[in-house]
Amino acid sequence: MINTHTLKNGLRVIVDVMKDVHSCTVAIGIGTGSTNETKKQNGISHFLEHMAFKGTKNRTAFQIANEVECFGGIMNAFTSSDKTVYYIKCQSVHLEKSVDILADILLNSSFDESELERERSVILQELASVLDTPDDIVFDFYKEQIYGDTPFGRTILGPKKNIQTFQKEDFLSYMEKQYVPENLVFSVAGNVNANQVFDFAEKYFSHLEKKPIKQMVEKPKYIGGELIKPKKSLSQIQFVMGFESIPFVDEKYYTASVASAILGRGMSSRLFQNVREKLGLCYTITSFYEGQKEAGLFTIYSGTSPENVGILEDAILKELNNASQNIAKTELSKVLEQYKSSILFANESTSTRAQKGIANLLAFNRYITEEEIISKVGEITTNDIETFIKETISTKPTKVVYGNIKK
Repeated sequence: MINTHTLKNGLRVIVDVMKDVHSCTVAIGIGTGSTNETKKQNGISHFLEHMAFKGTKNRTAFQIANEVECFGGIMNAFTSSDKTVYYIKCQSVHLEKSVDILADILLNSSFDESELERERSVILQELASVLDTPDDIVFDFYKEQIYGDTPFGRTILGPKKNIQTFQKEDFLSYMEKQYVPENLVFSVAGNVNANQVFDFAEKYFSHLEKKPIKQMVEKPKYIGGELIKPKKSLSQIQFVMGFESIPFVDEKYYTASVASAILGRGMSSRLFQNVREKLGLCYTITSFYEGQKEAGLFTIYSGTSPENVGILEDAILKELNNASQNIAKTELSKVLEQYKSSILFANESTSTRAQKGIANLLAFNRYITEEEIISKVGEITTNDIETFIKETISTKPTKVVYGNIKK
């Protein structure tokens, strides 16, 4: 059962009651990520997420971790292009303790200088790991090729020079603008009492001052084109092809998601069967739709040997063209069942449901029920899929080839 409440300062609260479990997930989401950053700030959302666990005015970094683990909890956080989420999964009896700790790390971080320098080193190692992972870094090249030197074309971790220079004042200034009540969602999913959660929200967050959200994310301009990036030390070519698509607030969102599933989600998908199984051109091949409020992308990813890049590209284009003309009802039916399964699987996880509450309220300011999703997906026809793919592949493509290849 979904229950919602808004504090007087604008902070939204959502509670997903799950009576058949013994645990809960307590989460706080902030509607800010890498696309909300200036060039000088790029990487600060992610760095700030790390610093939340490094000590507050009330707890040291060790005390934060130790308290959570002493009651058997699991604590984590993540930063994406459009949001930052902190959460604790725990036994339901430890609900208030989890709220107290999350509120503390969110509102009272001390940004101790020694902790800041240590975490700076940790994040630089995280960046080095990404740079050394071809199937990670290729997507950074891809986004930059599409959007250029704009917030949508930059990375979540940010460049090395930014990571090396962020200071306490930078974090406080950024939080002043972004970590405001109207940009926060407090979400709890699990075996809890909704009214008790609302009381905890009032206790720990009602004192926050109501402020306007000082951010403006503009619709990015799609540039696209081709990037050939040689690296002789790699034995495999990383290949990404994509097209401009719709934002996830568009009514065709579910059509885009179903189209990507038919093309490249799972072992029975068209790309997997025809490019991997029949032609043997790759180990991994997948397609996916990625949307934000302002923009979207329809992407195909694979890896192959240098001599097969051209053959791989031709095979992918052939599948895209075929899919724009002859989607079978059986394929559509299969994906509908996959959707139903994914919803049922997700419903078994308190963490997934807590994070869904955050995503829904930040994007739509309402909760989208499973019944609504299934209903909308069920209305999609084979003609809808064919038309969507045809319109998508008629736009300017983006292609990134990274590996041991001549430029």
